[in-house]
Order: sequence, then C-alpha cells, then structure tokens
Amino acid sequence: MADAAFNQELQLTSRSKFIIIILLSIIYFTTSAAYSIIAPFFPQVAQQKGVHKVSIGLIFAIYPLTKGLTSLIIGVIDYSSGLRLHSYCHLPYVSMIYLLWAGLFLEASGTLIFGFLPHIIDKTLFIIFCFVVRGIQGVGAAAYQTSAYACIASVFSSSVASTI
Repeated sequence: MADAAFNQELQLTSRSKFIIIILLSIIYFTTSAAYSIIAPFFPQVAQQKGVHKVSIGLIFAIYPLTKGLTSLIIGVIDYSSGLRLHSYCHLPYVSMIYLLWAGLFLEASGTLIFGFLPHIIDKTLFIIFCFVVRGIQGVGAAAYQTSAYACIASVFSSSVASTI
C-alpha cells in the first residue's frame, strides 16, 4: 500500500517535468561554465606567482577528486526514501532542496573567493588557499549534482537514462 501511495506521488504533469529539466539544465550549464572559465586564465596567474606547473595541475585536479569522494558520502545520504520535496524528490536524512541549494552556495562561494586569490602575495599561502577553495567547490558540486541526479531519477523514473 505504501508503494502505491509513493508511486501516485511521483505522477507529475508534463509541464512540471519540463520545468524541472529546464531548471536543472540551467544549473548544470552555468556551473560548468564557471568551472571551465578559469582554465585559460589561472595557469598564467599562478605562474606569475611562481607556482610550478605540477602544482597548478594538482590545483585543477583537487576539484574532481573532492567531488568524487564527497559524492560517495552524499550518495549514502541521498539513498532510498525519506524527507520529501514537493512529493517527488526525496532524501532520507537531508531534504533534496537543501542539498541542492547548499551545493550551489558552496560552489558559487568558492568560485567568488577563487577570483580574489591572486591578491594573496605569499606563494605558499596562495597554493594552500587554491587547494582549499577548489576543494570547497568540489564539495558543492558533489552536493548539487548528486541531489539533481536523485531528483531526475525520482521524477523521470521510467526514462532515467534518456533524460540524463
């Protein structure tokens, strides 16, 4: 009986589904643009600070590494049924909307702070803050992307692969 009630809650109009997919697409596009816009500029700024090319590569690599490791933790939070967002997106311990907004906030804050890092004069401090800020961005990306995928899986349960 609980399964039947749960399946009824997931019935959305095609307009609602269209709005969800458009909003998630806008989120993915803007965050990907913000992530990739630093690639042409950061290496020159870091080299002016005296940062070695290997360190620059590691600064770039910490984002996906942190994102991958944090996604595993968030995936545990994001598994099964639990608290519900508008009856169609669910997480067991944290609401999906909270995870989505917290992730976007962390990613945006990290991107904003990353823009101010060239003002740090000390090379070692610059490298440390670059790693920390890129790690924060990775945690934020893991949070919003995991919750977005869970929402897509809930809303488009019959066509998850083609929707993603």
